[in-house]
Amino acid sequence: MGTRMTQIGRMFADFFGIFHEFWTEFQKKIREYSPNLRHPRSNGIQNHPMQSILRSILKILIQKIERRVKTMIEARQLEKFYGKSQVLKGVDLTIEKGEFVSIIGRSGAGKSTLLHILGTLDVPDKGTVSINGQQVSGLNTQALARFRNQNIGFVFQFHHLLPEFTALENVCMPAYINKKSDSSVTKRAMELLDYLGLAARTTHKPGQLSGGEQQRVAVARALMNRPAVVFADEPSGNLDSVLSKELHELLFQLRNDFQQTFVIVTHNLELAAMSDRCLEMNDGLFVPKSL
Repeated sequence: MGTRMTQIGRMFADFFGIFHEFWTEFQKKIREYSPNLRHPRSNGIQNHPMQSILRSILKILIQKIERRVKTMIEARQLEKFYGKSQVLKGVDLTIEKGEFVSIIGRSGAGKSTLLHILGTLDVPDKGTVSINGQQVSGLNTQALARFRNQNIGFVFQFHHLLPEFTALENVCMPAYINKKSDSSVTKRAMELLDYLGLAARTTHKPGQLSGGEQQRVAVARALMNRPAVVFADEPSGNLDSVLSKELHELLFQLRNDFQQTFVIVTHNLELAAMSDRCLEMNDGLFVPKSL
């Protein structure tokens, strides 16, 4: 019920947002054409200035709606300071739905800071972030946590599995936080673990799993609430070359099967080369040639 009300609320917010854009453009065009409106031409309605106003506004709105439908992440002029050190220096980024984007760059370039801000784990000092049409920059702590749980999945270099819980219980955690029913949660978790080749390891605790298995459990946990976007920070950083290749292929298979958006921070150039787009960061900004 809560998720349904959130979707309805977002639909109304989108509607009023589009209406507000229409009204703003209408007023602007009226001001531009005001001399002609006071003295309209006498050669018929087809050439009346109001026709040009409405055509111009509709064209602008259609472009904005199309961009909104395609866009998963939109970040504008992101800045971040740690003390006197500026880590992000006005980053702009747009990522489309279903896109697989890798971000590379030397250590200290701002990659992980940007990923944490896009994933709502941190907040920018300046700038805005929108995810799937939702402006997240202005949400309070509680609303932000709820949005993160329902819309975003995370995979980190260190799997961060809870050692006292089984693989199945670890995968279930995001859904329990989202207050889903036990039966539906277990069914979904079992399906994910089976999909990832871990059906026989559901009752094993992290210490009883290999590194590759631990990371696949972490991937299943990230997918538990059917997130719109998955963020990964060096997901294969602790794996050997064979397991890294398997994980990379798995991530692309997930994108293709579930049509989710993936944003990956990595030093692995092989993974980066497989991506739809590879963006390079240097000194708090994207290198222009990589955009």
